[in-house]
Amino acid sequence: MTMAVTLLLARVSQRYLDAYAAAVDPGDPEGAYLAWDPPDGWTDLDWSSGALVESARYAGLGPERIAALGAAVGGDPAVDVSFVLPGHPWSAFGRPAAVGPVAVARTARTLGRIDWPGVMAALPDADGEAIAALGGVCGLTRDPRGYLSGHFAALRALYETAAHHGQLVVLWWD
Repeated sequence: MTMAVTLLLARVSQRYLDAYAAAVDPGDPEGAYLAWDPPDGWTDLDWSSGALVESARYAGLGPERIAALGAAVGGDPAVDVSFVLPGHPWSAFGRPAAVGPVAVARTARTLGRIDWPGVMAALPDADGEAIAALGGVCGLTRDPRGYLSGHFAALRALYETAAHHGQLVVLWWD
């Protein structure tokens, strides 16, 4: 049985992240992987991240909203989480990244102002044409609107909850 590599996002406290950093041995990737167990909730974005951003661009959302969506699924390079999952075999897809609590709150507010049904309405009517308009980056789906809408709702809910609790969001491929 093969499993797909997907983008995962977890909301974590700084306390959890500090405890993980203190406990992990960078020379023991397997131990670090087994120790990574975010307790506060996570979501699986599958392969939707690129298509979410492309949908926003296609719909003509402003640069602030496109940038917030991009950071929500890509992290903030100023937040160092290089100690998370060192040597993880899926790091070829991208190293773990994070968004700090202040940016999480800002991102949650911006995601909350995105009219997602309006974004989906801007796509071509035919599913194949909608997928093509997004550069084919919708994963393996025949229903791009349902696929993207479900993942956007999960992303927005994760950021809203993380903002409410003053948490970071950590992103990694697994």
